[in-house]
Amino acid sequence: MNTQTVIYWFRRDLRLDDNPSLTAAVNHARERGCRLLPVAVTPATAIDSPYGSLQRGETALAWAKQSQWALHAQLLTMGNGLHLVESLEGLRILAQQTHAIAIYCESIPLPQEIAEVERLGAGAPWVVHTQLQSTLFDADDLPFASADVPLVFTAFKQAIERAGLRCAQPMDAITSMPPPPDSGLADSVPVPTAISVAHVPSSSIASDRTAGAVGAERHWQAYLDAKYPHRYFETRNQLSGKHFSSQLSIDLAWGTISPRRVIAMLDAFEAAEGESKSSYWLWFELMWREHFRWLHQRFGRQLFRARGLSETAPKIHARNGDWLAWCEGRTGQGLVDAAMRELAATGFMSNRMRQIVASYWIHDLKGDWRAGAAWFESQLCDEDCFSNTGNWLYIAGLGSDPRGGRRFDPIKQTRDHDPKGAYQRLWGVTSRATR
Repeated sequence: MNTQTVIYWFRRDLRLDDNPSLTAAVNHARERGCRLLPVAVTPATAIDSPYGSLQRGETALAWAKQSQWALHAQLLTMGNGLHLVESLEGLRILAQQTHAIAIYCESIPLPQEIAEVERLGAGAPWVVHTQLQSTLFDADDLPFASADVPLVFTAFKQAIERAGLRCAQPMDAITSMPPPPDSGLADSVPVPTAISVAHVPSSSIASDRTAGAVGAERHWQAYLDAKYPHRYFETRNQLSGKHFSSQLSIDLAWGTISPRRVIAMLDAFEAAEGESKSSYWLWFELMWREHFRWLHQRFGRQLFRARGLSETAPKIHARNGDWLAWCEGRTGQGLVDAAMRELAATGFMSNRMRQIVASYWIHDLKGDWRAGAAWFESQLCDEDCFSNTGNWLYIAGLGSDPRGGRRFDPIKQTRDHDPKGAYQRLWGVTSRATR
């Protein structure tokens, strides 16, 4: 029996369906007669960000671990399982112990994640294979070079639509795989344990919502079966409720469903139920997600500067007291405070509220957009660095917005979206005062 191993490192692709990199790893192991070891890297403790917040908070970690557990359960049905290590060095040690000849993983074009792959392969006897698989389109499919991705979203979307570009059909799910190494790893490497995400009754996230690939596809299918895509345009700016949005952001963030699977199921829905402005708007939102990913591919580290893609850095005046008040929902601006309390309690808030509170931090409190983005990263259960950074830069006027930033007047937003204060009362805010 060949004692060599092929490792698959699950990152933000916690699924067996439409996972080309995993399929390649399975095929490599079979061709070489190797064992296959699925691995995930999960730090035991949260890491502090440079801005005083955790890099990933408890709610996000809970969703990640729950998704890993669900994946582990799927792998067990194929005679394998998911092994956890607490660091990249732990993965290297595991690769040495199991005589790994190759490590496969998805490509994540973010500075920290790129550096991780480089460290993993540096001076190693194994080869690291990466593949971009969190986008709708492959680089070769785009009607422009990845180095020439349009800066402005409208130009990006129009170029895609003029080319008549649709994403490829998703790959079928893996249904079998080689066995894991027979080296006592079960005793030395921990596997995920079941973990529950605390449910808050007033949360927009349904209490029966489950993490993992099976739960993600079931959630999306139920949304389609109820014909909610035909109502999406009218409900998308609501502040709360179980079905005002698709809430696919959670599943896409952890890769428990692929964007191509989402589109394939949406296409099937439109074929059966007809197209509408609302169902098109779901495609529109996924195009925003796509644009942010290709912007990161093009600009890389530039997007994380204080000035973003601008020539000059913004002036920052926020005091520490303002920062704490904003984080804790104590600014005195009722709508903002309600949203920040919802975020702390549930790890979620509507897209409209994300725009409003980001605008308030940047334009009213004159805060550093990077600190706000870091706080979101630490709190959101659907944290996605591409979309999170892209949206904060957009609001700040330091990214892809040609208008030089978006300020959302909290008084007008309250009048338009919470005129009777129902959302504020839901999160324990009785005053609708503004500052």
